[in-house]
Amino acid sequence: MSGSANKRRKALVFLDYDMLIRHFVNARAFADLEKSWDVKYVFHTDSTSEKQGIFSDIDALGLANYTKFDLPRRRMGEWDWLYSVTVLHNHRNAPHFKLRRELMADARGWRLTYQFQAMAHPWIYPIARRILMARMGVYKPLDDFIAAERPDAVFHPSILAGYFINELNLICPARGIPLVVMMNSWDNPANKSMNTGIPDRLVVWGPQTKRHAIDYMKMPAERVLEFGAAQFQVYREPSDADESELRRRFAVPAGIPIVLYAGVSKSVNETDHLLALDRAIASGHIPPCHIVYRPHPWRGPLVSGERDFFDVPYAHVTMDPHMVDFYRRAAAGKTKGFELSDYSVTADLLRLVKGVVSPLSTMLLEGAMHGIPVVMFWPDGPAGIVGKTIDIGTRLPHFAEFWGCDGIQVCTRAEALADSCKLMLTAHQSAAVREALLAHARGYVVMDGPSYSERLAQLADEVVDAFAQARAAAA
Repeated sequence: MSGSANKRRKALVFLDYDMLIRHFVNARAFADLEKSWDVKYVFHTDSTSEKQGIFSDIDALGLANYTKFDLPRRRMGEWDWLYSVTVLHNHRNAPHFKLRRELMADARGWRLTYQFQAMAHPWIYPIARRILMARMGVYKPLDDFIAAERPDAVFHPSILAGYFINELNLICPARGIPLVVMMNSWDNPANKSMNTGIPDRLVVWGPQTKRHAIDYMKMPAERVLEFGAAQFQVYREPSDADESELRRRFAVPAGIPIVLYAGVSKSVNETDHLLALDRAIASGHIPPCHIVYRPHPWRGPLVSGERDFFDVPYAHVTMDPHMVDFYRRAAAGKTKGFELSDYSVTADLLRLVKGVVSPLSTMLLEGAMHGIPVVMFWPDGPAGIVGKTIDIGTRLPHFAEFWGCDGIQVCTRAEALADSCKLMLTAHQSAAVREALLAHARGYVVMDGPSYSERLAQLADEVVDAFAQARAAAA
């Protein structure tokens, strides 16, 4: 450890959503930092609203040092003006600008979106930004909290929006505290923005998200670091089970290929998709195989016309047994937030399956990371807000750049699904396709070198030492 041998450095880690707990705390992203630093976790709460970002039992996480900080949802909502204007400003000349604007209009309405677009004009944006930032100011309770804690560095796993990021990008530079932000989801750098300032370091997954952070978030290249994804580190660990044991864990038959149908967070009629696959297998249009349905841990209740999975007599489809209890609660509308499903289970499943089918999920990338062929299947087109979101999502930069590699198919017609699956289970099982997928995935997620936790611990000392040297040079 650099610095004084007698005094451990202190880090504050701010978290404002359940998914960040799953992807960083449960993934032990700070394990190596905790060996040499005093790490204090700060979890968001909001006494002013029933809408929360965190529903997890924080006390059950087994953390040595943590606290909760109350920050009102209203303030995050007020920052949305600056966020929306900045997104449109940064994407103004991008080829997907109209798609990004359309998604914003679906959430905020066209009247406000056109107003945001006017404020995003290069001549107007600097003035609008100054006015909006002056109107918001610094959130003094959080500023006072950080001042009292006296951290050497602040870390923020983030969806690059939310309760804390705008506040931390103001407070940390003003107090001379290095701020490290870590992206959470694949689309974050391509779709979000830095509004109130630029963190000292932004940790991204790999080459694509670094480029997106530079192009669409206007991050200086030297501040963007490729560490891989904290939640995917488990994919680098060896399995403790052979194929026979994996089949037992997922209660699937022996002797035939297993295909994963990965559900999506935007609830769609997944039961009908599964039934189409089941019938195609029964008719012989898809080679003999078995489908494992894994519902997305963000999915909501059944949509209009969607039957409960357990009310359908499938012959060749079963649900991942680890997700059954969650699905029953989600189908009945009894879930409150994000399900903290275990990534080690996902790792086991991806070691077992021979292909992945999904409407539009990061699981498509995770399949490619394992050399597994995938099919993006969305036959319903832009019907309804969810369908429109998926339709646009396929054309936004993070997914649009992903298509085209051997072993990655985009299927937009229901009648073509059987042929896509047949190709996935035959020609796309070759060693050449596997190597092509593995090579393609390296452009998205770093999976070699030191672990995420090791990289983060090293970065913590480097960034604090750099700040100390800069202060000494300026003195």
